[in-house]
Amino acid sequence: MRNKIRAFSSEHQTDKINKILGINKTRYVLSDIFEYLPDKITYNGMTGYLRLSNIDIVYSSLESEQQGRVVAIFQYMIGEKNVYDGFIDALKWMKEHDF
Repeated sequence: MRNKIRAFSSEHQTDKINKILGINKTRYVLSDIFEYLPDKITYNGMTGYLRLSNIDIVYSSLESEQQGRVVAIFQYMIGEKNVYDGFIDALKWMKEHDF
């Protein structure tokens, strides 16, 4: 069965995201992911552009010499995991790598 993209974060996910971001929202929606994550990153010499799907959050390269290369991926969402778990992983990674 295909995972569906959830409209908003759970209370537990919201608490984790608030702690990472240092803010206090009551919940997060998909547009928040685009607001708080950069839409473009450069990592290991490659430029990646943000893409969300029902199974992952990924930065992939669109440069002609590196067409389709994954620059960074967060949370392959299976089982009970969803896009907000990937958002949490991406925020942690961004913080660790000073983005």
